[in-house]
Amino acid sequence: MLKTTLQNRLITIMVVFSLFFIVAFTAIQVANQSNSITLLNIYRSKIGAFVAKTAFETTFSKAAPSAADSASFTRALELTISTLKESEIIEKVSVMSKDGDMIVSSEALDQDLPPMRDRNQLE
Repeated sequence: MLKTTLQNRLITIMVVFSLFFIVAFTAIQVANQSNSITLLNIYRSKIGAFVAKTAFETTFSKAAPSAADSASFTRALELTISTLKESEIIEKVSVMSKDGDMIVSSEALDQDLPPMRDRNQLE
């Protein structure tokens, strides 16, 4: 039979409580760090949305209302999208007309897909 002396019991209790406190404080730190990262990501998404909204509003306000199909308007949208994509504010974006036709996109899409209005009728 194993003899448990007072010294062995005290060492065991100290080790157990030390491990308990280490695990508890680590869990608290992980929770706090996760909360901080979540708040930072929320802040970054709000700022990114504001920057993208402002950039598109500026592009739309500079273009004449009748110039929605013009090459200069399309080029201005492409420039705005490429700038936002290079600064990693957006990843994917597509600008579509009221008719459902794609005006410009950040990615090369399949050209043989029907316009959005036709795809909605197919479903």
